[in-house]
Amino acid sequence: MNWKLFADSKRRILISALFAAVIIVSYCGRLLARHTRVYGMPFYEVRPFTVMIAVTTGVIAVAIASYWFAYLHSTKRTDFYHSLPVTARVRFRTFYTGCMLVYVSGLVLSVLTSFMFAVPAGAVNMGLAARILMSSVLTILFFLTVTNITIYAFTLSGNIFIGLLIDAVLLFYIDLWERVLDLTWDFATYSSFFAVRRPDISLTDIYIGAIYPTVRSDVSLGVSASAFVWAALKLLIWFFLSYRMCRSGYLNRPAEASRSLIAFYSSHLLIKLMIVVPVALLMGYSTYNSFYAYREVVQIISMIITAIVVSMFLETIFSRSLKTALRKWGSIIVSLIVIFVTYGITRAAEDRYNSYVPKYDELESYAVFNPLDSYYYGFNLKYDEDGHVYDYIDAAEFVKEHMILPDEKAILTLAAKSQRTDYHDMSSPMPLQVYYRLVTGRQRSRQIWVDMEDDENRMMLNRIVGPAYYKSGVWQAFDRDVPDDADVNSVDYHDLRADKYTHLGQGSGTADQILDIWRDDMVLYDYDHIRYDEVAAEIEIHFDGGLYMWVLPVYEDMSLWKDR
Repeated sequence: MNWKLFADSKRRILISALFAAVIIVSYCGRLLARHTRVYGMPFYEVRPFTVMIAVTTGVIAVAIASYWFAYLHSTKRTDFYHSLPVTARVRFRTFYTGCMLVYVSGLVLSVLTSFMFAVPAGAVNMGLAARILMSSVLTILFFLTVTNITIYAFTLSGNIFIGLLIDAVLLFYIDLWERVLDLTWDFATYSSFFAVRRPDISLTDIYIGAIYPTVRSDVSLGVSASAFVWAALKLLIWFFLSYRMCRSGYLNRPAEASRSLIAFYSSHLLIKLMIVVPVALLMGYSTYNSFYAYREVVQIISMIITAIVVSMFLETIFSRSLKTALRKWGSIIVSLIVIFVTYGITRAAEDRYNSYVPKYDELESYAVFNPLDSYYYGFNLKYDEDGHVYDYIDAAEFVKEHMILPDEKAILTLAAKSQRTDYHDMSSPMPLQVYYRLVTGRQRSRQIWVDMEDDENRMMLNRIVGPAYYKSGVWQAFDRDVPDDADVNSVDYHDLRADKYTHLGQGSGTADQILDIWRDDMVLYDYDHIRYDEVAAEIEIHFDGGLYMWVLPVYEDMSLWKDR
């Protein structure tokens, strides 16, 4: 820290204290105080707060960085700071440290304030302290990364409004490219179910995806710690990359840039490419899905038109002259080259991806996820040593571990037919998501389309979903009793047609009696039962005060339905 730079130290101290107060109020009121007050809060109450924390942290980061580095857009203040006997490196380090100290001090004070209220209420334990520490570390890393991006945006312009616009573009751009990759690689056989395990590249997705299981007290601490470690590593990578960018931009920024709309002339093309390429690709994807005939041609035309229009619009903003923009065809050509190179790579990967069907001698086993049964995948539970539920079993992981099916011929037959027929030409197409496990140990996930009106498909589907190993994979209750000491507070019968609930009892004994009847009925379960309109009722077994439950389907031909 170099105190020569604080000519307006009183104002900085006052505004920094104001920022710290805002941080304390924001965090105590949302994540920490709420979490300590409602220990054991259900997951559906936690998610909105994790999103709000991300938004709050991002806004605070932009505000603090804007205040400390807004002088870059003032000629008078820039000349003043550059006249001081302080190097650019020391100047950057001083202002950057100031940003960090303001935020970290506010966050620490918010944690201490939360504990002041939580300790007397007896809500604090080692698990909660660990969760607060992990969530605080993730939040600080998220804050610093957004701060770095904001500082870098300010170094690219001599105008504060353009700087904020570039900052918004950069922050949005990170999410935009993840969206582009998801959409341009949105293969006809894309599996959204198994794709939940793909590594996120979006800064906000990494943070929100990790903070959600980290702060949830109904998730085991080991699961929370695992989510924290992976997210912390990804956020550290984001932090170091963005820090190098903002530091390099600051040190190389000329003093006269405070008079320019764009600080570096070389950044014109970079900014244009950053905006034009993903926007054109997204527009191409949108038009591709809007047409059936000649959609590849329409997609290419729409990308070209979008690239030209957006490039000219940006050039008009940069040069403030439409005539100049009309003459700037070089950057448009470069944009088109980048767009179609990206497009060509993704199309080649898509063709290779869609044509993949393992050979019979390559396939060891597979798992199947049927979207018509998807509602019931989230209700598999883990118990602790005392018979209490402590977590849900992740749906994708449960399928991979417990639904490995040995009947390879059935799935390979369906996969081969899916490659030969476009799902638009099927009478009744249904997506079936498959997880292949190869003899080499490698794993592949795909989504195939099955024509539900085809007799051979019907036979193959019955071979897959009929056996007991499929049913025990979908419903843990098919081959597992409720532990004797499990906290079963209610067993209910829900008539879906009449929307009527009937209380059947409570305790593990009642639950096991109902399960025995349900299992006898489920022996007949096959492909015909996976249509939504045939689910007539549900058995709900509620655990641990209603935070968890098993939900089991009851069909019209079951005795549980007929006897009601």
